[in-house]
Amino acid sequence: MTIPENKEQLQHLVIRYLYSDLTAAQTIQFESELESNSQLREALKAEQRLDSAIPIGTLPRIYTDRVEGNRWLLRQNLQKENRTRFSLTQWLQELGNRPLTLMFQGVAMIASFVLGIMIATPATLGNPVQSTQLVAATESSPLEFIGAEDYEIFQFKVNNYDATTGDIDLSFSLASETRLSGNVAD
Repeated sequence: MTIPENKEQLQHLVIRYLYSDLTAAQTIQFESELESNSQLREALKAEQRLDSAIPIGTLPRIYTDRVEGNRWLLRQNLQKENRTRFSLTQWLQELGNRPLTLMFQGVAMIASFVLGIMIATPATLGNPVQSTQLVAATESSPLEFIGAEDYEIFQFKVNNYDATTGDIDLSFSLASETRLSGNVAD
């Protein structure tokens, strides 16, 4: 295992170590590198300070399915940098190598578009008042479709934390992104 130079990648490695997401061999190698690498020790101490700053008694109950989902998202984010980037020219070349597939997909898109227009066109165009009343009757708030169990926080991120003063800056998403700044003691 190589210890990354990038601060963000180093932080991800430390988090994987803290949450026992490394293999046994990687954990042994990490701990041996910890003895000689001061940057790695500082990153570990910073993460441990952050964990100790948040009171455990105020944490909500987190279900194992939720934890596994967040671990999966974390792994995806960690592997994101290793993925190849999308190349428009490469995609167009691949489409050019398969003309029958391109033709079939084009016909399917046109058919879907025409079918969508046919379905969306109202059958009675003669009475505009009736169609306006129908639209007004069907308009509703998007929050009506969300149940109480769907109000869960995701993409929780600690943007900044000062251990000496206790100031913390958090952001998370519920229905939209929210950012909170204040003191941990508050």
